[in-house]
Amino acid sequence: MKKLHVWSLLLITFCFVHTGYAQEIDELSCDEKAEFIIQREPYFDIYVENSYELELIDELLEYIAPCVDSSNPKAMYAKGLLHLVKGDYRYHEVLGYIELSYQWINLAAFYGYGPAQLRNALNFYHGTYESKGVNYGLAKSDLYDMLENNYKPDIANYLLGYFSLKKLNGEGIYTSEQQLTNAKNYFESSNHPMAKHWLAIMHYFGYGVPKNETLALQMLADNAILNSQTLLQHLQNQNNDWIPISAEERTAYLEGFDSFEKATATDLDGKTFSGHFTEFDWPAKGVKRYIPVTISLEITGSHGFYTFLDYEFTMNGITTSGEARIYDNILGFVDGLTLAPLPNLLKDHPDKNTLTYHITGLSFNKGLVDNNFALLAKVHEYGNIARIEELDEYIKTPLRMILYPETPPAALAANTSLSENQIKTSTTLKKEAAVIAPNPIGDQFTITYTSDQEASIQVSVYDFFGRQRLSLPVQHYKAEGTHTITIDSAALPSGTYLVQLTINGAPYTKTVIKE
Repeated sequence: MKKLHVWSLLLITFCFVHTGYAQEIDELSCDEKAEFIIQREPYFDIYVENSYELELIDELLEYIAPCVDSSNPKAMYAKGLLHLVKGDYRYHEVLGYIELSYQWINLAAFYGYGPAQLRNALNFYHGTYESKGVNYGLAKSDLYDMLENNYKPDIANYLLGYFSLKKLNGEGIYTSEQQLTNAKNYFESSNHPMAKHWLAIMHYFGYGVPKNETLALQMLADNAILNSQTLLQHLQNQNNDWIPISAEERTAYLEGFDSFEKATATDLDGKTFSGHFTEFDWPAKGVKRYIPVTISLEITGSHGFYTFLDYEFTMNGITTSGEARIYDNILGFVDGLTLAPLPNLLKDHPDKNTLTYHITGLSFNKGLVDNNFALLAKVHEYGNIARIEELDEYIKTPLRMILYPETPPAALAANTSLSENQIKTSTTLKKEAAVIAPNPIGDQFTITYTSDQEASIQVSVYDFFGRQRLSLPVQHYKAEGTHTITIDSAALPSGTYLVQLTINGAPYTKTVIKE
């Protein structure tokens, strides 16, 4: 359907719609003209086969123009949809350049047109407006207007519940009890099947309601949509327990983070740090992931307020490198830091097996954790700093790292008043120094390690979710040479694992597969 003129298109349409009589095209009401355009929105994507070309979009804009005023928000909305295809702007002497799609859809929403309010909310959620980006607060405002207007309240309540549960807009470092209560109330006020889906998740994990896994699974079973049936199967076939961490770690990660001293570029320069990437659930009731990571940083120069560094970041056996810059204690990744894909712990669609986190910046503090010097890295909850690529959604709940220097310098010890024996020390381990065989592993495997000095070695095995599955007691080797450690892996199910070899306090990680 390309290069059709508006009049021809209208004539064909109304020959089918108005059976039994002829209606002059010039006599169509503004409401009918707007409805005609709105109904044909699926053909507005100029990059899709059989869609309308820009020539026709321009003709439709000219066609609807006489109808556009405050008395006809429906026509405003139709005009906004057409401008959304073009992505065009106009210049205003006071306001500067104004994105026309935002101007007209937002005006239609302001004048109470329900479809415009819903589209406006979704545009703010997805960042569809080029000039506005993602803005969850404005999205929620339009959803409130939908409720006041009684336009599709089931959808509005579902989305407001989703926003509250994930704390996509609101104060604090994690979802508060009040926000959980709000989410529960919104979901319970909606008959939308996805509202029932997320309410079941709240019952499963005890978010704002007493934890009741049996009730939650039954709610999913009774909710006959693909998302619920997929999640039901997924939850029944994985370990959903939270990963235990020490009370001191939790305090350092959350409430006590800002009490630590800010780290500087000098604290990071020329050093390698190892520790864990830690992801909490939305209300910070428990740890969802606890994954070994390593990061190395080296200053390359400075300009103005910024110090530039090269970095290498390793997680799940995948190393990413690039350029970063630090101002104050905030390290920004020039091209963003994309983490290795992680398993989707709430898999509710057959095609969404993994989640890929993209982080644009980290704040670094420094201090003592469990009596050891550490860097604490924090992804900010404010602003659009970290996003999940598969969900096209920003993360507003805690992502943290505690990192220990592999070779702590004297300057760090002096800055934190630590004695030498309080700081983790380690031997730098070359990749060829430890060999795991076989890989893929079977019911047992060996680690062969070569050392040129005394060593204390401890082996841990983590699954792909970051949960520790095996841990061997520390073994002490007083003589240099080659040593072999045998690990019984018969109890491990098939999957991908991280084997962490900690030598004199410094962790070294390799990825293995059990078929």
